[in-house]
Amino acid sequence: MTAKYLSLPVLALLIMATFAGAQERRQGGPPPYDPSVERTVTGTMGKTFTMPVGEGNLILTATVDGKTLHAILGPPDFIKEQKFTFKEGAKVEITGMPGFRVNSEPAMLARKLQSGKQTLTLRDESGTPMWKQ
Repeated sequence: MTAKYLSLPVLALLIMATFAGAQERRQGGPPPYDPSVERTVTGTMGKTFTMPVGEGNLILTATVDGKTLHAILGPPDFIKEQKFTFKEGAKVEITGMPGFRVNSEPAMLARKLQSGKQTLTLRDESGTPMWKQ
């Protein structure tokens, strides 16, 4: 009988560890930046907003080929320091890694924005965030 009761706590610990690991993976944030899938798109700037979840990144909503695309930029404080002007209706070129969703719409993790003579560099060529360097 003793072996039977010892196996129940062990089983319970294994189950809890499995659920804890799954929870940790879900909260791990986005996958690492992959320069090999990087794309550049051109569109029109829309509004910006701050995501109320996760790291609270600033998001730029743009219209690309008649469709909404969200560009995940980075921490609002870092972006404010760069003095990049977001002007609704202005042409913008966004370079980044596609494959994300914001509010159930397509999004990309931006590495660089260009609008007019302005350039906002958010990540280096390998994808490392500028605010972490």
